[in-house]
Amino acid sequence: MFISTSPTRTRGPDTIGNSARLRNAYDYWLGRGNADRLPGRQHIDPVEIPSLLPDVMLLDWEEGHYRCRLAGTRIAEHLGQELTGRIFSQDVLGNAFDTWIPALEGVRRSGRPDSTPELCWKGREHHPFQFLCLPLARDGQHVDKLMLVFEWL
Repeated sequence: MFISTSPTRTRGPDTIGNSARLRNAYDYWLGRGNADRLPGRQHIDPVEIPSLLPDVMLLDWEEGHYRCRLAGTRIAEHLGQELTGRIFSQDVLGNAFDTWIPALEGVRRSGRPDSTPELCWKGREHHPFQFLCLPLARDGQHVDKLMLVFEWL
């Protein structure tokens, strides 16, 4: 359940750093909910964030795993594979599984956004990135989707 008194709700994750892209994504997300309710997917309008769309990933929480509902075009280009429709497993994420899943779970369980430090994707040339993970809750309280916004470093 989301706690409205969280300082993260107003200032954002510290690891966003100087990234204008991630800060803009966070500010957009912040403007979709209210003080005591998380925004849901129904509050996110792609028309309002066209510059972010190539770097947006939506994940559904389904019975103990994450399924990629949507991965922007730049994500597939940089990671070298299409993730839309795929379940995030050890086979898909490789060595990144041990980093990604705890990060996603932390956001899903707490209802608080977070961002990653610099990461690289398995089997790719050194292509560093970070992502901001934003919780979405259809009912405003129970996180059922995650919106990731990537920043390519």
